[in-house]
Amino acid sequence: MKFDDFEKLSPIERREFLKFLGGFLALPLIPSSTKAALIEVVLGPQAAAQSVAPAINFLEINFRDQWDFGHLFVPPSIAKNYANVKSGIALFDNPIAERNNFYVTPQAEELRPHLDSIAVMELGECVLPGNTSVHGHEAGNPLRSPGRSQTQSGNKRDMATVDLRPGGRVAGNEILYSTTPTPAVLHNYYSKSVSPNLKNGVNLRSTVRSSIHTFYHFEGNLNNAQVDRFFDQNTFLSNFKTADGTAAPSTTLVQKNGAILAKLLKRVDEAYMKRVLSDPIRQSQHSSKLTSLETKLGGIAAPQPFAGVTLTAAEKSYWTSGITAQLSCPGDNSSTCEIAPQSWHVGELFGYASKLFQSQQVRSVAIDFDVSDVHTNRTPFLMRTMAQQSGMTLARLIQDLKNKGLYDKTLIAMYTLDGSRSPQLSSTGDGTKNSIILAGGMVKGGYYGDLNVEADGSITYFRPDDNGNPIPGGTKGRDLRVPAADIYRTIAKLAGIPDALLNTLPDVAAGKFLTYVAK
Repeated sequence: MKFDDFEKLSPIERREFLKFLGGFLALPLIPSSTKAALIEVVLGPQAAAQSVAPAINFLEINFRDQWDFGHLFVPPSIAKNYANVKSGIALFDNPIAERNNFYVTPQAEELRPHLDSIAVMELGECVLPGNTSVHGHEAGNPLRSPGRSQTQSGNKRDMATVDLRPGGRVAGNEILYSTTPTPAVLHNYYSKSVSPNLKNGVNLRSTVRSSIHTFYHFEGNLNNAQVDRFFDQNTFLSNFKTADGTAAPSTTLVQKNGAILAKLLKRVDEAYMKRVLSDPIRQSQHSSKLTSLETKLGGIAAPQPFAGVTLTAAEKSYWTSGITAQLSCPGDNSSTCEIAPQSWHVGELFGYASKLFQSQQVRSVAIDFDVSDVHTNRTPFLMRTMAQQSGMTLARLIQDLKNKGLYDKTLIAMYTLDGSRSPQLSSTGDGTKNSIILAGGMVKGGYYGDLNVEADGSITYFRPDDNGNPIPGGTKGRDLRVPAADIYRTIAKLAGIPDALLNTLPDVAAGKFLTYVAK
């Protein structure tokens, strides 16, 4: 079905109208059925069908070194026995019982209203042991790149192609080979293939150990997939002054497009709606919305260009208040920690991610953030700071996205690159936990799996079964963990990546979708 008024426009006018139509369809007052109908009339049935599937924003958050979410979300068995084990574990506040098998600390207070859409799983496939057997130094992590290995074979490539640090191949910048692209890079590749006009994905990185430790963002065998890296605020802000650098459409253009739009709405007639909406009640509801929409056309303002991602003073306060800034701990001793100079505040990194999604110009964002490598002396200050920096930031991001109407089409994934520690006061991360936190409108909230402190102080790990419940028996070793391919495939599918693409990745193809974390 062709629309004559659109066909008569010049190529320049067509581009102007399509841009205007995109802004119009983004308005919250537009019924989804009207959106699909308008696109079909102008661009055809295939474009209309593609428009029905929501585009997903994806935020990948990477913490190191040996970041621990254990003072934020507490394993159920430990929470229930806290009075007996608290002297031997790195948990310094009483856990609070919540729904969905959650037990949280006071640092998670802001998260409590959002727990129905937050999933926590800490027993993913373990990271590699470090070169000195200290802990699993992981700039990669199997959950981000299943199949990564210290040995090159087949088509596996060096994951440090872009992110090799000036210090060379020191610990924390280890050699890892893989064919599996890391999540934000994969999402960036797919999003741009569906929407070629998108700006490239963004990586925001603030690190206190830049000379040695890094974060691998790896493209595998994909082309034109890498995200753009920004290591300081000024460079980042200068690249996002506006979304496209253009001025708002003129009043004349709005009036002209409004007239064409009015004619388009008339073409979206009852015959079309009967084909799309078979239920008479839905037809009546849609007809009522359509009548209301037509009366509002005259008052619709021209779509305005995005005003950039700079945070106002009030916004900076929202994102940073009560959250400790990035720490540097000389000598890797938590009793000597101090605020790292010239670092990005972790809250502002989350604020910039939200602004990028609001711009509708970027759908793939990664945040990299670290703290010094403290192996021992896990103090209340250090544990509470980690809980603030990961929990309070996540809570404010969720609330901001909800306020902007974006949360239902956004997936957030938080990783601990080096693996996460056992609950013991002095511990390492290579054989204990490997944690993932997911949040988004498509996520079914809950703490999946369990950990228990035994009478002798050892830890038993209970991975979730196919229903998300802790398995009986458990393990004290590195076995019986959730396969990395399962976690990767689950995150990718929740982020809108189709099976057809995932099945081309050799170390992901056999992975299964973990239905218990999906609504």
